[in-house]
Amino acid sequence: MTLDPATLAFVTSLVCATQLIALIVLRRLSPGMPGLGWWIVSAAVHAFNYLEIAARPWLPNSPWTILLATLDSTAAVMAFHAGAVAFQHRLWRPTLAIAATVALTAVTLWFLFVDDVLGPRVVCGAAVRALWHFLAARELLRETNPALLLSARFTGAASMVMGMTNIIRAVGMLSVDRPAGLFDTRTPATFAFLMAIAWSIAWTFGAILMVIQRHLLAAAESHAARLRAEEALRAAERQQLVRDLHDGLGGTTGSLVHLAGLVRDTGSPEATEALGRIEHLAAEGQRELRQLMNVLDSGDLRWADWLYDLERGARGRAGGLALEWRVSGQVPEEPITAPHGALSLARGVREAIANVRRHASATRARVVIRFLPWGIGIRVSDDGHGLDAEGGPSRTDGGRGLASMRFRCAALGGQWSIRRRQGTVVCFAVPLPLAFVDTPSSVPPDIHPKSFR
Repeated sequence: MTLDPATLAFVTSLVCATQLIALIVLRRLSPGMPGLGWWIVSAAVHAFNYLEIAARPWLPNSPWTILLATLDSTAAVMAFHAGAVAFQHRLWRPTLAIAATVALTAVTLWFLFVDDVLGPRVVCGAAVRALWHFLAARELLRETNPALLLSARFTGAASMVMGMTNIIRAVGMLSVDRPAGLFDTRTPATFAFLMAIAWSIAWTFGAILMVIQRHLLAAAESHAARLRAEEALRAAERQQLVRDLHDGLGGTTGSLVHLAGLVRDTGSPEATEALGRIEHLAAEGQRELRQLMNVLDSGDLRWADWLYDLERGARGRAGGLALEWRVSGQVPEEPITAPHGALSLARGVREAIANVRRHASATRARVVIRFLPWGIGIRVSDDGHGLDAEGGPSRTDGGRGLASMRFRCAALGGQWSIRRRQGTVVCFAVPLPLAFVDTPSSVPPDIHPKSFR
Protein backbone atom coordinates (compact mmCIF):
# COMPACT_ATOMS: atom_id res chain seq x y z
CA MET A 1 0.00 0.00 0.00
CA THR A 2 1.36 3.40 -1.05
CA LEU A 3 0.60 6.48 1.04
CA ASP A 4 -0.10 9.67 -0.87
CA PRO A 5 2.11 12.51 0.50
CA ALA A 6 -0.50 15.16 -0.37
CA THR A 7 -3.13 13.27 1.63
CA LEU A 8 -0.67 12.87 4.50
CA ALA A 9 0.00 16.61 4.39
CA PHE A 10 -3.74 17.29 4.68
CA VAL A 11 -4.07 14.83 7.60
CA THR A 12 -1.11 16.52 9.26
CA SER A 13 -2.86 19.87 8.86
CA LEU A 14 -5.97 18.47 10.56
CA VAL A 15 -3.88 17.07 13.43
CA CYS A 16 -2.19 20.45 13.88
CA ALA A 17 -5.61 22.16 13.86
CA THR A 18 -6.76 19.77 16.61
CA GLN A 19 -3.58 20.53 18.49
CA LEU A 20 -4.31 24.25 18.13
CA ILE A 21 -7.75 23.79 19.72
CA ALA A 22 -6.27 21.76 22.59
CA LEU A 23 -3.64 24.43 23.28
CA ILE A 24 -6.24 27.22 23.18
CA VAL A 25 -8.36 25.34 25.75
CA LEU A 26 -5.26 24.76 27.85
CA ARG A 27 -4.48 28.49 27.69
CA ARG A 28 -8.01 29.36 28.81
CA LEU A 29 -7.65 26.99 31.76
CA SER A 30 -4.16 28.29 32.60
CA PRO A 31 -4.19 31.99 31.65
CA GLY A 32 -0.95 32.81 33.45
CA MET A 33 1.10 29.92 32.13
CA PRO A 34 4.17 31.20 30.21
CA GLY A 35 4.94 29.81 26.75
CA LEU A 36 1.43 28.68 25.82
CA GLY A 37 0.82 31.78 23.68
CA TRP A 38 3.89 31.05 21.53
CA TRP A 39 2.89 27.40 21.19
CA ILE A 40 -0.58 28.42 20.02
CA VAL A 41 1.03 30.58 17.34
CA SER A 42 3.32 27.69 16.35
CA ALA A 43 0.43 25.21 16.08
CA ALA A 44 -1.63 27.66 14.00
CA VAL A 45 1.21 28.34 11.57
CA HIS A 46 2.00 24.60 11.33
CA ALA A 47 -1.66 23.86 10.45
CA PHE A 48 -1.67 26.55 7.76
CA ASN A 49 1.71 25.44 6.41
CA TYR A 50 0.70 21.79 5.95
CA LEU A 51 -2.59 22.91 4.42
CA GLU A 52 -0.56 24.93 1.89
CA ILE A 53 1.56 21.89 1.12
CA ALA A 54 -1.51 19.68 0.67
CA ALA A 55 -3.03 22.23 -1.75
CA ARG A 56 0.19 22.60 -3.74
CA PRO A 57 -1.06 20.52 -6.72
CA TRP A 58 -3.95 22.96 -7.20
CA LEU A 59 -1.98 26.17 -6.58
CA PRO A 60 0.03 28.05 -9.22
CA ASN A 61 3.58 26.71 -9.51
CA SER A 62 5.07 30.01 -8.40
CA PRO A 63 8.27 30.69 -6.44
CA TRP A 64 6.25 32.94 -4.19
CA THR A 65 4.01 30.04 -3.15
CA ILE A 66 7.08 27.98 -2.27
CA LEU A 67 8.62 30.94 -0.42
CA LEU A 68 5.48 31.40 1.67
CA ALA A 69 5.52 27.73 2.75
CA THR A 70 9.24 27.97 3.58
CA LEU A 71 8.77 31.08 5.71
CA ASP A 72 5.71 29.56 7.44
CA SER A 73 7.58 26.43 8.48
CA THR A 74 10.49 28.55 9.78
CA ALA A 75 8.18 30.85 11.75
CA ALA A 76 6.33 27.87 13.26
CA VAL A 77 9.45 26.16 14.61
CA MET A 78 10.87 29.47 15.88
CA ALA A 79 7.62 30.10 17.77
CA PHE A 80 7.86 26.63 19.30
CA HIS A 81 11.39 27.43 20.50
CA ALA A 82 10.23 30.77 21.94
CA GLY A 83 7.47 28.96 23.86
CA ALA A 84 9.95 26.47 25.30
CA VAL A 85 12.21 29.33 26.46
CA ALA A 86 9.28 31.22 27.99
CA PHE A 87 7.99 28.10 29.75
CA GLN A 88 11.38 27.78 31.44
CA HIS A 89 11.21 31.45 32.54
CA ARG A 90 14.25 32.40 30.45
CA LEU A 91 14.93 35.24 28.01
CA TRP A 92 14.72 34.59 24.25
CA ARG A 93 18.09 35.73 22.83
CA PRO A 94 19.04 33.34 19.97
CA THR A 95 21.35 35.78 18.15
CA LEU A 96 23.53 33.17 16.46
CA ALA A 97 20.56 30.99 15.55
CA ILE A 98 18.80 33.94 13.93
CA ALA A 99 21.94 34.80 11.98
CA ALA A 100 22.22 31.20 10.75
CA THR A 101 18.52 31.21 9.81
CA VAL A 102 18.93 34.39 7.79
CA ALA A 103 21.95 32.94 5.97
CA LEU A 104 20.22 29.65 5.15
CA THR A 105 17.09 31.48 4.02
CA ALA A 106 19.22 33.62 1.70
CA VAL A 107 20.62 30.42 0.14
CA THR A 108 17.06 29.12 -0.25
CA LEU A 109 16.03 32.30 -2.05
CA TRP A 110 18.95 31.94 -4.44
CA PHE A 111 17.99 28.39 -5.39
CA LEU A 112 14.36 29.44 -5.64
CA PHE A 113 14.53 32.61 -7.76
CA VAL A 114 17.93 32.35 -9.49
CA ASP A 115 18.76 28.64 -9.85
CA ASP A 116 15.59 26.58 -9.41
CA VAL A 117 16.91 23.39 -7.76
CA LEU A 118 14.82 21.56 -5.14
CA GLY A 119 17.60 19.65 -3.37
CA PRO A 120 19.51 22.59 -1.85
CA ARG A 121 16.24 24.27 -0.87
CA VAL A 122 15.16 21.13 0.98
CA VAL A 123 18.54 20.89 2.70
CA CYS A 124 18.52 24.53 3.82
CA GLY A 125 14.90 24.39 5.00
CA ALA A 126 15.55 21.16 6.91
CA ALA A 127 18.68 22.64 8.48
CA VAL A 128 16.73 25.65 9.75
CA ARG A 129 13.94 23.51 11.24
CA ALA A 130 16.40 21.05 12.77
CA LEU A 131 18.39 23.91 14.31
CA TRP A 132 15.37 25.37 16.10
CA HIS A 133 14.09 21.94 17.15
CA PHE A 134 17.48 21.15 18.69
CA LEU A 135 17.58 24.52 20.46
CA ALA A 136 14.07 23.97 21.86
CA ALA A 137 15.05 20.46 22.99
CA ARG A 138 18.09 21.89 24.76
CA GLU A 139 15.92 24.38 26.65
CA LEU A 140 13.53 21.67 27.79
CA LEU A 141 16.23 19.14 28.66
CA ARG A 142 17.94 21.75 30.89
CA GLU A 143 15.06 21.45 33.34
CA THR A 144 16.38 20.54 36.81
CA ASN A 145 13.24 20.70 38.93
CA PRO A 146 12.35 17.09 39.89
CA ALA A 147 8.64 17.89 39.64
CA LEU A 148 8.99 18.83 35.93
CA LEU A 149 11.68 16.41 34.74
CA LEU A 150 9.35 13.79 33.24
CA SER A 151 7.26 16.12 31.08
CA ALA A 152 10.15 18.40 30.06
CA ARG A 153 12.39 15.51 29.06
CA PHE A 154 9.60 13.79 27.15
CA THR A 155 8.80 16.93 25.12
CA GLY A 156 12.50 17.74 24.66
CA ALA A 157 13.21 14.23 23.39
CA ALA A 158 10.26 14.48 20.96
CA SER A 159 11.64 17.79 19.65
CA MET A 160 15.07 16.18 19.24
CA VAL A 161 13.54 13.32 17.23
CA MET A 162 11.69 15.79 14.99
CA GLY A 163 14.91 17.66 14.34
CA MET A 164 16.61 14.42 13.32
CA THR A 165 13.61 13.63 11.08
CA ASN A 166 14.20 16.86 9.13
CA ILE A 167 17.84 15.91 8.61
CA ILE A 168 16.95 12.37 7.46
CA ARG A 169 14.39 13.77 5.01
CA ALA A 170 16.90 16.25 3.62
CA VAL A 171 19.53 13.57 3.14
CA GLY A 172 17.00 11.31 1.41
CA MET A 173 15.86 14.02 -1.00
CA LEU A 174 19.28 15.36 -2.01
CA SER A 175 18.97 13.60 -5.33
CA VAL A 176 15.54 15.05 -6.09
CA ASP A 177 16.00 18.05 -8.38
CA ARG A 178 12.54 18.79 -9.69
CA PRO A 179 9.69 20.67 -7.96
CA ALA A 180 7.30 17.73 -8.24
CA GLY A 181 9.70 15.75 -6.06
CA LEU A 182 8.00 17.14 -2.96
CA PHE A 183 5.11 14.73 -3.56
CA ASP A 184 7.13 11.73 -4.62
CA THR A 185 5.90 8.55 -3.02
CA ARG A 186 9.39 7.63 -1.97
CA THR A 187 10.17 7.00 1.70
CA PRO A 188 11.71 10.39 2.77
CA ALA A 189 8.61 12.50 2.05
CA THR A 190 6.15 9.93 3.41
CA PHE A 191 8.33 9.38 6.47
CA ALA A 192 8.54 13.13 7.13
CA PHE A 193 4.76 13.62 7.06
CA LEU A 194 4.15 10.60 9.32
CA MET A 195 6.72 11.89 11.80
CA ALA A 196 5.10 15.34 11.68
CA ILE A 197 1.80 13.76 12.75
CA ALA A 198 3.52 11.86 15.56
CA TRP A 199 5.36 15.04 16.59
CA SER A 200 2.15 17.06 16.84
CA ILE A 201 0.54 14.41 19.05
CA ALA A 202 3.63 14.06 21.25
CA TRP A 203 4.02 17.84 21.56
CA THR A 204 0.36 18.24 22.61
CA PHE A 205 0.65 15.49 25.19
CA GLY A 206 3.94 16.89 26.51
CA ALA A 207 2.54 20.43 26.75
CA ILE A 208 -0.51 19.25 28.70
CA LEU A 209 1.71 17.17 30.99
CA MET A 210 4.11 20.09 31.59
CA VAL A 211 1.26 22.46 32.42
CA ILE A 212 -0.31 19.97 34.84
CA GLN A 213 3.00 19.36 36.58
CA ARG A 214 3.69 23.09 36.74
CA HIS A 215 0.28 23.59 38.41
CA LEU A 216 1.00 20.79 40.90
CA LEU A 217 4.40 22.30 41.64
CA ALA A 218 2.89 25.77 42.14
CA ALA A 219 0.25 24.32 44.46
CA ALA A 220 2.90 22.47 46.50
CA GLU A 221 5.09 25.58 46.72
CA SER A 222 2.10 27.70 47.73
CA HIS A 223 1.17 25.19 50.42
CA ALA A 224 4.75 25.10 51.71
CA ALA A 225 4.91 28.90 51.74
CA ARG A 226 1.63 29.05 53.64
CA LEU A 227 2.93 26.55 56.19
CA ARG A 228 6.13 28.58 56.60
CA ALA A 229 4.11 31.75 57.07
CA GLU A 230 1.86 30.08 59.62
CA GLU A 231 4.86 28.67 61.48
CA ALA A 232 6.51 32.10 61.48
CA LEU A 233 3.31 33.61 62.84
CA ARG A 234 3.08 30.96 65.55
CA ALA A 235 6.74 31.54 66.44
CA ALA A 236 6.12 35.28 66.70
CA GLU A 237 3.06 34.65 68.89
CA ARG A 238 5.09 32.32 71.10
CA GLN A 239 7.82 34.91 71.46
CA GLN A 240 5.26 37.56 72.37
CA LEU A 241 3.64 35.23 74.90
CA VAL A 242 7.03 34.42 76.43
CA ARG A 243 7.77 38.13 76.81
CA ASP A 244 4.35 38.77 78.34
CA LEU A 245 4.71 35.88 80.78
CA HIS A 246 8.22 36.97 81.74
CA ASP A 247 7.31 40.62 82.22
CA GLY A 248 3.96 39.91 83.92
CA LEU A 249 3.61 36.69 85.93
CA GLY A 250 7.36 36.14 86.07
CA GLY A 251 7.94 39.46 87.76
CA THR A 252 5.00 38.94 90.12
CA THR A 253 6.13 35.52 91.38
CA GLY A 254 9.70 36.78 91.70
CA SER A 255 8.51 39.67 93.84
CA LEU A 256 6.46 37.30 96.02
CA VAL A 257 9.52 35.14 96.68
CA HIS A 258 11.61 38.17 97.56
CA LEU A 259 9.00 39.76 99.86
CA ALA A 260 8.18 36.48 101.60
CA GLY A 261 11.87 35.98 102.33
CA LEU A 262 12.20 39.48 103.80
CA VAL A 263 9.13 39.16 106.08
CA ARG A 264 9.99 35.62 107.20
CA ASP A 265 13.38 36.76 108.48
CA THR A 266 11.74 39.28 110.83
CA GLY A 267 8.33 37.74 111.70
CA SER A 268 6.87 35.35 114.29
CA PRO A 269 7.20 31.56 114.04
CA GLU A 270 3.64 31.23 112.66
CA ALA A 271 4.27 33.98 110.14
CA THR A 272 7.58 32.42 109.25
CA GLU A 273 5.92 29.09 108.51
CA ALA A 274 3.13 30.66 106.49
CA LEU A 275 5.52 32.85 104.56
CA GLY A 276 7.80 29.90 103.95
CA ARG A 277 4.84 28.15 102.39
CA ILE A 278 4.09 31.23 100.27
CA GLU A 279 7.73 31.39 99.25
CA HIS A 280 7.70 27.74 98.21
CA LEU A 281 4.49 28.09 96.21
CA ALA A 282 5.79 31.20 94.47
CA ALA A 283 9.08 29.44 93.68
CA GLU A 284 7.19 26.42 92.37
CA GLY A 285 5.04 28.65 90.20
CA GLN A 286 8.17 30.34 88.95
CA ARG A 287 9.67 26.98 87.99
CA GLU A 288 6.53 25.95 86.11
CA LEU A 289 6.38 29.33 84.44
CA ARG A 290 10.03 29.08 83.38
CA GLN A 291 9.44 25.58 82.07
CA LEU A 292 6.40 26.73 80.12
CA MET A 293 8.31 29.69 78.68
CA ASN A 294 11.15 27.37 77.64
CA VAL A 295 8.63 25.16 75.82
CA LEU A 296 7.10 28.16 74.07
CA ASP A 297 10.51 29.61 73.21
CA SER A 298 12.31 26.53 71.94
CA GLY A 299 9.30 24.41 70.99
CA ASP A 300 10.36 21.35 73.01
CA LEU A 301 10.95 20.05 76.54
CA ARG A 302 13.64 17.52 77.46
CA TRP A 303 13.10 14.69 79.90
CA ALA A 304 16.26 15.62 81.82
CA ASP A 305 14.93 19.15 82.41
CA TRP A 306 11.53 17.79 83.37
CA LEU A 307 13.07 15.42 85.95
CA TYR A 308 15.22 18.21 87.41
CA ASP A 309 12.27 20.58 87.89
CA LEU A 310 10.04 17.75 89.17
CA GLU A 311 12.57 16.81 91.86
CA ARG A 312 13.00 20.42 92.99
CA GLY A 313 9.23 20.89 93.19
CA ALA A 314 8.77 17.57 95.00
CA ARG A 315 11.37 18.40 97.64
CA GLY A 316 9.69 21.75 98.20
CA ARG A 317 6.30 20.04 98.60
CA ALA A 318 7.74 17.47 101.01
CA GLY A 319 8.41 20.10 103.68
CA GLY A 320 9.99 18.36 106.68
CA LEU A 321 9.72 14.87 105.19
CA ALA A 322 12.90 12.96 104.41
CA LEU A 323 12.48 12.43 100.67
CA GLU A 324 14.32 9.69 98.79
CA TRP A 325 14.50 10.22 95.03
CA ARG A 326 15.51 7.55 92.51
CA VAL A 327 15.42 7.44 88.70
CA SER A 328 16.19 4.26 86.78
CA GLY A 329 16.03 3.08 83.20
CA GLN A 330 17.16 4.83 80.03
CA VAL A 331 16.05 8.45 80.06
CA PRO A 332 14.89 9.29 76.49
CA GLU A 333 17.10 11.78 74.66
CA GLU A 334 14.43 12.96 72.23
CA PRO A 335 12.16 15.85 73.27
CA ILE A 336 8.86 15.21 75.02
CA THR A 337 6.15 14.96 72.38
CA ALA A 338 3.46 16.57 74.53
CA PRO A 339 5.07 19.15 76.90
CA HIS A 340 1.70 20.11 78.39
CA GLY A 341 1.08 16.44 79.15
CA ALA A 342 4.43 16.28 80.97
CA LEU A 343 3.49 19.35 83.02
CA SER A 344 0.14 17.76 83.90
CA LEU A 345 1.86 14.51 84.97
CA ALA A 346 4.29 16.48 87.12
CA ARG A 347 1.40 18.20 88.90
CA GLY A 348 -0.12 14.82 89.66
CA VAL A 349 3.15 13.58 91.20
CA ARG A 350 3.51 16.75 93.29
CA GLU A 351 -0.07 16.34 94.48
CA ALA A 352 0.73 12.81 95.63
CA ILE A 353 3.72 14.11 97.64
CA ALA A 354 1.62 16.93 99.12
CA ASN A 355 -0.98 14.38 100.24
CA VAL A 356 1.76 12.44 102.06
CA ARG A 357 2.82 15.57 103.92
CA ARG A 358 -0.73 16.71 104.75
CA HIS A 359 -2.55 13.47 105.58
CA ALA A 360 -0.26 10.47 106.12
CA SER A 361 1.60 11.54 109.31
CA ALA A 362 4.72 10.14 107.66
CA THR A 363 8.38 10.90 108.34
CA ARG A 364 9.81 9.50 105.14
CA ALA A 365 8.70 9.43 101.54
CA ARG A 366 10.16 7.69 98.53
CA VAL A 367 9.76 8.53 94.83
CA VAL A 368 10.85 5.99 92.23
CA ILE A 369 10.71 6.87 88.52
CA ARG A 370 11.41 4.13 86.02
CA PHE A 371 11.67 4.47 82.25
CA LEU A 372 10.49 1.16 80.81
CA PRO A 373 10.12 -0.08 77.21
CA TRP A 374 6.40 0.70 77.22
CA GLY A 375 6.53 4.06 78.98
CA ILE A 376 7.18 5.68 82.33
CA GLY A 377 6.24 4.39 85.79
CA ILE A 378 6.19 6.59 88.89
CA ARG A 379 5.76 5.25 92.45
CA VAL A 380 5.26 7.53 95.48
CA SER A 381 5.33 5.73 98.85
CA ASP A 382 5.60 6.72 102.54
CA ASP A 383 5.87 5.18 106.01
CA GLY A 384 2.74 6.85 107.43
CA HIS A 385 -0.56 5.38 108.63
CA GLY A 386 -2.13 5.43 105.19
CA LEU A 387 -4.94 7.52 103.75
CA ASP A 388 -8.60 6.70 104.32
CA ALA A 389 -11.00 5.89 101.55
CA GLU A 390 -11.41 9.50 100.59
CA GLY A 391 -7.80 10.54 100.75
CA GLY A 392 -7.39 11.90 104.27
CA PRO A 393 -9.09 13.54 107.20
CA SER A 394 -10.61 16.19 104.96
CA ARG A 395 -12.90 14.24 102.64
CA THR A 396 -13.45 17.17 100.31
CA ASP A 397 -9.82 18.13 99.88
CA GLY A 398 -8.49 14.59 99.75
CA GLY A 399 -11.17 13.44 97.33
CA ARG A 400 -10.36 16.23 94.92
CA GLY A 401 -6.63 15.45 95.09
CA LEU A 402 -7.06 11.74 94.34
CA ALA A 403 -9.60 12.43 91.59
CA SER A 404 -7.24 14.97 90.05
CA MET A 405 -4.35 12.47 90.00
CA ARG A 406 -6.56 9.77 88.48
CA PHE A 407 -7.85 12.16 85.82
CA ARG A 408 -4.39 13.43 84.85
CA CYS A 409 -3.11 9.89 84.42
CA ALA A 410 -6.15 8.72 82.44
CA ALA A 411 -5.98 11.78 80.17
CA LEU A 412 -2.55 10.56 79.03
CA GLY A 413 -3.85 7.05 78.32
CA GLY A 414 -2.32 5.62 81.52
CA GLN A 415 -3.42 3.88 84.73
CA TRP A 416 -3.36 5.07 88.30
CA SER A 417 -3.61 3.09 91.52
CA ILE A 418 -3.37 3.60 95.29
CA ARG A 419 -2.64 1.07 98.05
CA ARG A 420 -3.18 1.79 101.75
CA ARG A 421 -1.27 -0.76 103.82
CA GLN A 422 1.80 -0.01 105.92
CA GLY A 423 1.78 3.47 104.52
CA THR A 424 0.41 4.73 101.21
CA VAL A 425 1.64 3.77 97.77
CA VAL A 426 0.48 5.79 94.74
CA CYS A 427 1.44 4.54 91.27
CA PHE A 428 1.29 6.19 87.86
CA ALA A 429 1.79 4.19 84.65
CA VAL A 430 1.79 6.24 81.46
CA PRO A 431 2.73 5.02 77.95
CA LEU A 432 5.35 6.85 75.89
CA PRO A 433 5.47 8.91 73.81
CA LEU A 434 3.23 11.19 75.84
CA ALA A 435 -0.03 12.13 74.19
CA PHE A 436 -3.43 13.27 75.38
CA VAL A 437 -6.26 10.88 74.48
CA ASP A 438 -9.90 11.78 73.84
CA THR A 439 -11.18 8.67 75.54
CA PRO A 440 -8.94 6.91 78.10
CA SER A 441 -8.20 3.51 76.65
CA SER A 442 -7.44 0.29 78.46
CA VAL A 443 -3.75 -0.21 79.18
CA PRO A 444 -2.19 -3.63 78.49
CA PRO A 445 -1.56 -5.74 81.64
CA ASP A 446 2.20 -5.45 81.34
CA ILE A 447 2.08 -1.72 82.07
CA HIS A 448 -0.13 -1.93 85.14
CA PRO A 449 1.37 0.01 88.07
CA LYS A 450 2.22 -3.26 89.83
CA SER A 451 4.68 -4.08 87.04
CA PHE A 452 7.25 -1.50 88.19
CA ARG A 453 7.05 -1.90 91.97
